Amino acid sequence: MAPLRISAACVVAAAVAACGSARGAAVAPPRGLLAFVCEACRGTNTRELFVIRTDGSRLTMRARVCGSSGDPAFPSWAPGGARLVLACDFARGTALWTARPAGGTGDALTPIVQRTEQYGPEWSRDGALLTWERRPFGAETSRIVVARGDGTRARVVARGASPSWSRRGRLVFASGDGLFTARADGTAQRRLSRSRTTPLEARWSPDGRAVAFTAPSDAGTAVRILRLTDYKVRTVARTAVEPPGDLVSIGWAPGGRWLVYAIETRVPTPDPSTENAGVEVWLADTASGARKRVFADVANQIVGVSWAPVR
Repeated sequence: MAPLRISAACVVAAAVAACGSARGAAVAPPRGLLAFVCEACRGTNTRELFVIRTDGSRLTMRARVCGSSGDPAFPSWAPGGARLVLACDFARGTALWTARPAGGTGDALTPIVQRTEQYGPEWSRDGALLTWERRPFGAETSRIVVARGDGTRARVVARGASPSWSRRGRLVFASGDGLFTARADGTAQRRLSRSRTTPLEARWSPDGRAVAFTAPSDAGTAVRILRLTDYKVRTVARTAVEPPGDLVSIGWAPGGRWLVYAIETRVPTPDPSTENAGVEVWLADTASGARKRVFADVANQIVGVSWAPVR
């Protein structure tokens, strides 16, 4: 997507409007802190880390967390929310860095892997292990990598994308036409679900009872929940923006039940023949169906979103 030059007059005001549940009653999301990476948000033309509370307040930009030459992507909170792990894209390749939510330049966690993209890092629930997706430039398939929590002793354990930890230390990941699970060393793989379309992103719920995932739908991308008690799938939200591949990022609230998801949109302009790119961050109650938009802006791209408790 080509960079946009935007002015303050173009910025869409952040919208904080609680939506009722299917029965009409307002449901408030739990207090928390969201982290996301956005390109060209708040009038910038760079990709930066932002944090915002789940009530839509205290939006703060954490500039240049990957140093002067790196672009952040895919932030993920450590257990407890004291720090973040994120991918940092450089001209030569990608490395994983850590950053503090209070700001300042982060610290390198892994060396740069040249001519390789790395996505979606996530610490295990006890912080002892770290997993992420790795794909060499030009490759058709990704690999699942597992390392110690400090980024050392990294090794490929499976083919697939978007790995996420269960509370018992197993992995769930997307591969081919379904979701799969495996031990941390890649053994004991088994299929959780089969889909008509390839799942794009998967996140295991904090209580271990469900997996949230995104997948292409008839007119965009759907956010869905796979319930592991009976393996039934239901749709939580849909987006109508195409192509569907990179338009939705998802994450669970620390207590489960609520999800956060980020989407890319199209914003109308006074000229009906043109439109601007936009981004939005939403919260969804998987029990009641209530939804709440906590952020919206005219911007190029949103890359990852994660939810932590307020410290």
